[in-house]
Amino acid sequence: KRKEGLSIIELDSNEKNYGKIISSIFLSSDLVTHHLFYNQDLTKLYVTSLEKEVLHFIDMRINELELIPIPTPGCKVQENIIFSNDNTTWWLTCMGSERILEGEMLTDKVKRTILIPGSFPHGIALDERIDRILVASCVSPDMSSAGRTIEVVRASTGEHLRSIPITRGSANAPVEVLFAPNSVPPSAYATTMMDSTLWFLKWNYGSKTFLAKEVFDFKKLSNSIMPLEIYFDKNLEKSFITTADPGNLHVLD
Repeated sequence: KRKEGLSIIELDSNEKNYGKIISSIFLSSDLVTHHLFYNQDLTKLYVTSLEKEVLHFIDMRINELELIPIPTPGCKVQENIIFSNDNTTWWLTCMGSERILEGEMLTDKVKRTILIPGSFPHGIALDERIDRILVASCVSPDMSSAGRTIEVVRASTGEHLRSIPITRGSANAPVEVLFAPNSVPPSAYATTMMDSTLWFLKWNYGSKTFLAKEVFDFKKLSNSIMPLEIYFDKNLEKSFITTADPGNLHVLD
């Protein structure tokens, strides 16, 4: 029988239960829990939901781990969360309702709704040096429509500034976007799920916008398609990108 929950796995190789599930938190299956995100100081773990308009968090400072609900009315199909550098603010993408919710970390209450009409907000990234949030417009929840843009928001005010096409012309479902930490000028990478491409967005200080170009085609490499997650190593010399079909991890210099 299907079960839904969160499992805690022992990662200390010196422990006898290394690699094993040591406890679980079981959840209602109607949540369809999705992603897990730690805040900046690892004191809270946030859990998104695909079916319910409610976000949850776990207070990691106490021994009895439990999910605490945060009402997020209007946020359908919750995807990703990012946090401000000072750990006071979070932003949550709502792929099914054309919006981002901005919340206060101390109270975990929504303080602003940022509407982006015609978009399917999924991946989200922040660079506070230029006061900008980037949002990948992915797909409608029923997969009947797809986006083709990276949306730009002013972080301090929540103002939607512009849409940047990252496409060869068709709807290609940008899925994740991530700033390269401390890059000069501020620069981000974005994956497109349907074109199977990697795009580079570089900040232009003069025009105060991003210049975008395609930099890699995954279909030319081992027939890998549907790139998804992007991460960097600590020295910022390599990026790690997953493709869902057939399921590969790519390391790029």
